[in-house]
Formats: sequence, C-alpha cells, structure tokens
Amino acid sequence: MKPSYEMMHVLTMASRQGTDIWHVPLVNGKGSQSRTVGRSLTIEACWRHGWLERGTSNLTQAGREALHAETERKERLQQKRDHANLMKNGHWERGDRCHGFWIFGSRVAVIGLGPKHLWDGVYRWSLDAPTVLKGEAKSLIEAKRAVEYALLGVGW
Repeated sequence: MKPSYEMMHVLTMASRQGTDIWHVPLVNGKGSQSRTVGRSLTIEACWRHGWLERGTSNLTQAGREALHAETERKERLQQKRDHANLMKNGHWERGDRCHGFWIFGSRVAVIGLGPKHLWDGVYRWSLDAPTVLKGEAKSLIEAKRAVEYALLGVGW
C-alpha cells in the first residue's frame, strides 16, 4: 500500500533525529485541536503497515523504502514540471541545414547536419548559453532530447 500524505509526513518526521512524532502538528490540520486529533490514528496506521517499529518512532526498512520511493517520485515529477516549463517558454525552429531552439526570442541551442554533400549521418548539437556544451546523436529526435535535457541541467 502507498502511504497517504499524512503518513508520509509522519515518516518524514520519524526520519529526522530528535523529532518526536507525537508532538508534530498535522499537515492539513486546522486550529489548535488538530495537533492531537487524528495523529494517533496516522501513527497506528504506520505501525500496522510496518513502516514504523511498534510502540516507537523508529523507521523500519520498509518505512525507509517507502520514504525513498516517495522522494524519487517527487524528483521525477519536478523534472517533468521543469521540462514542461522549458517547452512552454521555448520552441524549435527548422532552418536550411539546422534546427534551433529559441527561448524568449534568443537562440540558445542549434542542431546541425554538417557540410553539404559530406554529411556522415551524425547530428551535432551545441548549447550557446550560459556555458558551451556540445554533443552528437544518431537521430534528430535524440539530438533534440539531448539539447532539452542539457538545458534543464544548465538551469534554463
């Protein structure tokens, strides 16, 4: 079973040293009574699923794995959001023997074919800003994907 949002909050608090999970307020609580109402049910559910050692606030191996899986899931979602934002602000334009990636009216990357009549079947790409990165790919789709991931790594 996948932990709920409240259970993940309890597991996160349990993973931090020196944090008492019984005195941490609920994530979605309202008012002063929310500090205790529902907390015991959430902790007992974590005990039942084997994510916490029964009677303590120590994480089990299954709890650490659930916490790690949730962290990886959040990182993947953030990468997808970053890629979507990049594609929302930028676009590809096709030229004579090259493709360019433009963001806010300036070209930041180019994919070229090489000299006319001497093309060796390799797409060469390069990033213009803020650092110069270069690479090669076998297909245009792979080159475009490499440019987009390089731009995400640079911080566009």
